[in-house]
Amino acid sequence: MNKWNTEIMLILDKIRINSILMSDKHRKRFLEFKSISKYFDIPVIVCSVFSSSFGSLGSVPSETNSNHNNRYLYVYCSDYIS
Repeated sequence: MNKWNTEIMLILDKIRINSILMSDKHRKRFLEFKSISKYFDIPVIVCSVFSSSFGSLGSVPSETNSNHNNRYLYVYCSDYIS
């Protein structure tokens, strides 16, 4: 006795086709975003380097204006990275 009627088989076939199409779509989008991500990785690395180098300068006492500028740079770098 077969409990699988034609309606169930049609639904399962549509699910199978949909999963194949979605898998292909996901693969294409993944490769597209992977190629675009290099344009974001390089500025993040540069901002991280500047942020860490100016952070080490904050340990040296200096005038207050440069401390404010460093804070703005930290905020900019953290916003850009996130």
